[in-house]
Amino acid sequence: MSLNVQIDELIQQNELLLKENDFLSAFEERYIDDPEISDIENPQQLENADLLLIALSESSELKTHNEYLSQISLDAACRLKSLILAYEQNLATIRRLTFIYQREVLGDTGFSIEESNQEIIHRLPKSVNANAIESFYNIQTQKLKNQTQQFSEKELQFKKQLNKIKEQNNSGINQQQGLNQVDFDQLKIENSKLLDKIAIRNQELLRIKLSAGNCLLQMNQLKQDLNKILDQKKYIDSEIISKQIQTKQIKEKIDYTEKELKTDVLQLEKLKQKEISASDGPYSIDYLSLKAMQNTMEKAVEDVNRKIGILKRKIQNQMKLLEE
Repeated sequence: MSLNVQIDELIQQNELLLKENDFLSAFEERYIDDPEISDIENPQQLENADLLLIALSESSELKTHNEYLSQISLDAACRLKSLILAYEQNLATIRRLTFIYQREVLGDTGFSIEESNQEIIHRLPKSVNANAIESFYNIQTQKLKNQTQQFSEKELQFKKQLNKIKEQNNSGINQQQGLNQVDFDQLKIENSKLLDKIAIRNQELLRIKLSAGNCLLQMNQLKQDLNKILDQKKYIDSEIISKQIQTKQIKEKIDYTEKELKTDVLQLEKLKQKEISASDGPYSIDYLSLKAMQNTMEKAVEDVNRKIGILKRKIQNQMKLLEE
């Protein structure tokens, strides 16, 4: 496990411990040593609305403490990470300077950067140039001074930014605390107004439900009437079809009767011609038999005409019913 991972775990554990400690301290300050709460004879007599408001106030206060602790933990984590980063940068600088010193000042050309990262092995050269050592130290000292000055300037800027953030955080906390001071009477008034509005809305909703129920009843009645009308339509359609079939049959009977009438008339004419041609003359014709035959044929024709008239009247009645 790397050093950064261990440091992050320690920071998280420290944050949890700080939160628990602050929560316990706040609880002890608010409930154990608070004379206003301890003077209440029967705390269970509080109404649900008051208990809800107290719970909301305490929740807001705990949220404020949580934000404050989160800010402190974040500051500590930033500082620790900045120290670790500075340590790693300084270690890299030392290794780089060791490498430069071994190669340029001591003249050890066989010295490698891998050796500077592990154990520093000093190899004594045969001769050392004092001017090179002095120049090396002067250059590195000047670089360190410049870096120190830059670091100091960055630190000042960081402190200014940190102070500005703290001021903003404190102002936000003060504003939050000011907002947390709830006017319970005003809340009760607003709550009663909201309850009145809810009652009005419930009445409107009930009225809408009743009107919707009436509409549904009317729709069901209309559906029933429509079903009755459809049933009547089906019955009328079936009657129309049956009447059409009967009309067709009657027309066929009329056509058949007219054909029979024509054939009977033709037969009567043929019989008359035969009787006239078979006899010696009009004086030899049996007048009585011809008269009886004529009467019979006339009655048959009258019967046929009467049937045709009856069938025509039936057809006219059927047509009137169909038109209705």
